[in-house]
Formats: sequence, C-alpha cells, structure tokens
Amino acid sequence: MVFKLILLLVLMASTTCADELSLEQAIESTLQLQADIIYSKLSAEASRKASEGARGPFDHILSTNVEFSSAQTPLDEIEQQLYNRDLIKTEPQTYGLTLTKLTRSGIGIETTASVISSNDISPALTQPREASSSISVAINFPIFDLIMENTNTTNEKIAIESNKAIINNYFFQASTSVYQTALNYWAYLAAYERLLIYKDNEKNTRKMLSDFEKLVANGERPKADANQIKANLAVKLGQVVSGEKDLMTMGCELAKSMGMPYDGTNLPRPKSLWAHVQDPDTLEVDDFVQRAFEHRYDIKSLESVIRSTELMLESSKRIMKPDLNFYVKANYSDKGPHVSEDVIDNAKTYTAGVVFSTPLGNSSAKSDLAQKEIALRQRALNLANAKRKASYDVASSINELTQNLKAYAFSIETVTLYKESLDVEEKKLKLGMSTVLDVINTRENYQNALVAKIENMRQVAVALAGVLYDAGDIISIEGDRISANLSALYSLSTN
Repeated sequence: MVFKLILLLVLMASTTCADELSLEQAIESTLQLQADIIYSKLSAEASRKASEGARGPFDHILSTNVEFSSAQTPLDEIEQQLYNRDLIKTEPQTYGLTLTKLTRSGIGIETTASVISSNDISPALTQPREASSSISVAINFPIFDLIMENTNTTNEKIAIESNKAIINNYFFQASTSVYQTALNYWAYLAAYERLLIYKDNEKNTRKMLSDFEKLVANGERPKADANQIKANLAVKLGQVVSGEKDLMTMGCELAKSMGMPYDGTNLPRPKSLWAHVQDPDTLEVDDFVQRAFEHRYDIKSLESVIRSTELMLESSKRIMKPDLNFYVKANYSDKGPHVSEDVIDNAKTYTAGVVFSTPLGNSSAKSDLAQKEIALRQRALNLANAKRKASYDVASSINELTQNLKAYAFSIETVTLYKESLDVEEKKLKLGMSTVLDVINTRENYQNALVAKIENMRQVAVALAGVLYDAGDIISIEGDRISANLSALYSLSTN
C-alpha cells in the first residue's frame, strides 16, 4: 500500500512539473495501480505457490520415533528360588529414524535405522544390558509407472500447466487494461483539443462582435448583422461548456482505467502527440493473424489448459491400468548381548518380492475418464473458437485502421480547403463583397472540419491500438516486468 502511494505521488509530481500527462505515464499508472491487474497478479502468485506445492510428494520425508516402556515378567517357582524374586522388571527403549524419498520416475526408497535396548532393573540379577541395532534399505520399482508415468508426476505437470494458464490470464488482463487506458487516453486528448478549438472560435467570434459593434455604432454596418454574430457567440459559448463537460468525463474515465483514487482534482492536460502509420496498404492480415496465434495471452492460456486437461486424461487412463510392483529390501543388524562396535556385523537379510493388482469393474474411474475426454473436446473447441475470433478481430482492426487512415487524409484536405475559404470570406467582408452570415457559416464549417480531423486522428490511434491488442503485441514481458510497446502505439511502420 505504501508503494502504491509513493508511486501515485511520483506520477502526480512528474505530471505536475511538466503540467501534462503522457500516454506512457498513464499506462505505467495502470500497470501499477489498476485493481484488475493487481488481482490477477495475486491469482498468479497463488497459482505459483500451488504448483510448488505439487512437488510435495517428491520431498524427502524424515521421521523419528522414541519409545520407553516398563515390563514386569512373573517368574515360576524354580526361577523364584533361583533369583529369590517373584518377577523381573525391565525398561525396553526403542530409537528409530526413517528417511523416505519418492523419485519422479516412481521409484520409492526407504531407509530405516533403529536401536532397541532393554535394561534389567532387578538388583538381584546380574544379567547384562541387551541391545539390538539395525539398518535397512527398501526400494520399490513400480513397473507400470516406469513404463508410463506415476500419478504424482502427472499431478505436478498438471499444476505447472495450470500455473502457466493463470499467468497468461494475468498477462492478458494487463494487455486488456493497457488497451483500455490507451483508448481512454486518446479520447481524453481528443476532448482536450476539441475544447481548444471551441475556445479559440469563441475568442475569435467575441473579437469579431467587438469590431462589428464599432462599425454599427459608426453606422457602417446594420445592427441585424451584429445580432447574428451575438447568436453565433452564444452557440460558441455552449460548445465551450459542452467541451469542458466532455473533457471532465473523459478525464474521469482515464483516471479510472489508470487505477487512480479520486481526490477531487482533475488530471493534467494530455500531451499533444498523436499516433501515425506509414504505408497502411502493406499491412498483411495473414501475418498479423499468425502473430495473434503465437502472441495472444488468452490463446496461450487456453493452450496450457488443453495440455493440463490432456495430462488429467492420461492420469485417468493410468488409474484404469493394473499395477505391478517389484521390491527389494536389505537389512543389516546386530543382535549380540552387547552393543557392538560394528552394528551390522552379525545378521544380514535380503528380501525381494512382486505385487500385482488390477481394478475390477472400477465404474468410478470409467466415469471420470469419460468426463475428462469430453472436457478435452470442449477445451479444444474453446481454443479453436478463440483462434477463429482472433482472426476476425485482427482482420477487422486492420480494415478499420486502413479506412480510418483514408478518412483522416480526407479530413486534412477538408481543413485546408475550408481554411482557404475562410481567409477569402474575411477579406471579402472587409471589402463589402460578402456578408457576416457568409463568414459565420464558413467559420462554422472550418471549425467542424477541425473537429472532424481530431476525431479522425483519435480513430486512427484507437484502430492502431486495436491492431496491436488483437495481434497480442500491445505489451512486452521481460521476466516479471510488464511494459507497453509505446513506440508501436505511436507509430506502426510496415516497411
């Protein structure tokens, strides 16, 4: 929480110093503060811990045991006369140590060491302390697990693939949030530049009215023309109010996508830098579709889900198979009356055996196997549908980018022509060859052309972001760091 506050202060300080907000700063805030990204990151961290836990069956297991007991053995008549006692009291003590290990191949190893001693505590007896020490090693070879794969190893692989799926979901959420922030940023920039146009036109109209009122006062122009300018000024004032409202609305949407808390202040003005694209006709849809198949994190996640389901299916098939285990065991022990210096010198035991088992009926396993087969088919359909959708998304976004670039080119030409027309009408008005209404209408057309140009620039920037998002190239992953491909968001060169 402290880190988030520090980051927010740094972000606000940087934007305050420059008095403008860049797309890079907006995206960086999104990656650090956006709740959906943080939640997905926590899910990925939890999944990583779960996948680590799947290694548990292969950990070494060390167990120890210590046992103390007290025994009383009644004596018969002859022993009572011999030892002059009714019974013998002893205190047996057992100390054991066991280390087990399951390998990923399925081979199990168990090593055991133990010491058993029994002390005679009857003062009338002179029997020495008895002790027995032993060490044994047992190895189990699951034949079918060695040929195929044991369940624990399969479960570990399932956990790893599931973890990959969740991590890729986290990356996909990050790319989606970055994409949404980019869209909101371009909308915020467009609203800001539209407001500048409205304010500039309101200023020019106000100046025009002031100059014209002087001519009316001198009797050089009719008052009715001044009323037309006043009416047009009222329209311009309304546009400024509407523009300010749009700017605040777009700013709030951008702040929300950035994950910033509401503090009652507006965002700094956006940096006036638009995206541009070179040679849009050279964009190859098939190339971008292939990139989407390889780079999109939602598709990668589905691929991991399919691999996980395939492993689950193999695990279910394994349960249907018989088991054949071959085991060997070696035991070395000292059973002398005294603790020997060499505890494994007196006795050696070797054991080998085979255990075979096979399921009979096993309706539960058959049902589980059938469900896993259906689940695999369902997930395969999901992946195919995701790729199909990605193909259409890429083709649509590239077509949208191409068309928006054409519209943008026409808007530039329109702005140029209306600017020339406005200059001509203003000169004609000064010469008395045109009317105020002609100038107002031409200026209105020029303003609309400027606004349309801004909207076309926004649509180009949005379409470019859409191409990157649909192709899976809007973000880059380096280790644990996620960063946006800012250069591509501003310029896509297809040469």
